[in-house]
Amino acid sequence: MATKVEWDSEIGGNTPRKSTRETADGRKIKYGKIVAGTPHIFRPVGNPVFFYEVIRQNEDGYWRSCTVENPDGNTPESRATAAVLTKLNLSARPVFAINEIDRSDGQLKILKFVTTVFNRLKQYKGDTGKDPGGKDGADWSILKTGSGQKGTKYKVDKAKDSPFTPEEIKMIKEEYYPVDKIFVVTPADKIESELYSKFGGKKDDAGNTGAAQPVPATPAPSPAPAPVQQEASSEELPF
Repeated sequence: MATKVEWDSEIGGNTPRKSTRETADGRKIKYGKIVAGTPHIFRPVGNPVFFYEVIRQNEDGYWRSCTVENPDGNTPESRATAAVLTKLNLSARPVFAINEIDRSDGQLKILKFVTTVFNRLKQYKGDTGKDPGGKDGADWSILKTGSGQKGTKYKVDKAKDSPFTPEEIKMIKEEYYPVDKIFVVTPADKIESELYSKFGGKKDDAGNTGAAQPVPATPAPSPAPAPVQQEASSEELPF
């Protein structure tokens, strides 16, 4: 499972794990979306998890992604992953995922984001002593500009203080995603089939950190994910 992260953590090391798209009871997972040129306003909920992700655009125009072991690690799986990525001429990037309240529609979703965003929220924790995803946290704005792995930039600003309302607390208790159980590593010998399968993913900008969504067609030839715990434990909730 993905690695739970405190807001003042130093990031690195191995990642436990591939994203699933439904909870154990069949509830569809909703993902937030960061679109270039449009501020994404969100309220972090709880703590993030950390993992490594590889993305690729297939010939049909759809993006595929998978979570992988840290290719720079010293474990046999890390070395096998590095060999596969070298063969495919692909690289893995560090990614975070967290529960969010998407201010565009008020829904609870999972937001994936890059290290730049984590570091800004980490700075807020250091400056204020407040957990960004805690009950007394704030709304944040992420503005993405540019494109491509080297040309994409993120501007991260605090929007306003935003303690959870009673209605939001109720929603979080009912819908909170156990993100550490949702992202699981794709074994090295399955990475190529996962990324090169014809169907699945999304037609979108490569730098978007939203998760790939299935296309109504033949499913990708990857093993079925393990069931995901339906509810988060009380220890995971930020209140």
